[in-house]
Amino acid sequence: MKKTAIIILFIISTLFVYGQNEFYYWYKEEKVYLKENNARRFVLLKNIESENILSQRLDTTWHVEKFKKENTVIKLNAYDENSIQQNLSWAILKTANKYEATITDLEDIIYDAPFFKNSKNQVVGLSHLFYVKLKNKEDLKILEELSLKHNVEIIGNDKFMPLWYILSCTNRSTGNALTMANLFYEADLFNASEPDLIVEDVFPCVNDTYFNNQWNLDNTGQYGGDPGIDINLCDAWELTMGSDNVIVAVIDHGIEMDHPDLLDNQ
Repeated sequence: MKKTAIIILFIISTLFVYGQNEFYYWYKEEKVYLKENNARRFVLLKNIESENILSQRLDTTWHVEKFKKENTVIKLNAYDENSIQQNLSWAILKTANKYEATITDLEDIIYDAPFFKNSKNQVVGLSHLFYVKLKNKEDLKILEELSLKHNVEIIGNDKFMPLWYILSCTNRSTGNALTMANLFYEADLFNASEPDLIVEDVFPCVNDTYFNNQWNLDNTGQYGGDPGIDINLCDAWELTMGSDNVIVAVIDHGIEMDHPDLLDNQ
């Protein structure tokens, strides 16, 4: 009885911690709460060609943890071939002084957003992107009007799921990608609206220096491919990492059943 009471109190306290702030997003028609974590920031940049240039322009409070050219447009049916996204880069910045640190007001930073922790205590980043699923293709006009109203850029739609559109925020938008995803969803005009959260890109689920090169395990478009076309390794390992009681065999050609090497295994 005492153990049950402790578990109930833990659940209630967890819900309180993650429910007392306004950080949340919608997933499958339910709110998922987040807690802000200021040790890292996501920034979208213009006119920054390399990690070294960015490092030189930051104060000593921050250092660059990850730097990458923005290439979202090439992965989609582009909405506008002249999208500014083709000339941008993004970075994840980290600080040891998360309670007092602020990012230097660089004109090169056109968007920045905090990191969070979810109810599992996982670190979650927030990019400049969010995804909206139309109810039907005619609703693109509604998406265009709402995007214009809130200074959000439509980047394009998914090649394989054409009702899903990707949108991008800047510091001129009404809010960051989390705020905008919620606003578009709560307008009740679309089937879904979700922020682009960064988890595996920052912390791979394996301790492997070359994990990011293995597109078949986690495809983020690193070799010009389509993101998500992989075996979902990290998602699968959240469910199970296998069992000694389960034996799996992959057979891709004919077997000589009376081969001497197989006699003891028949």
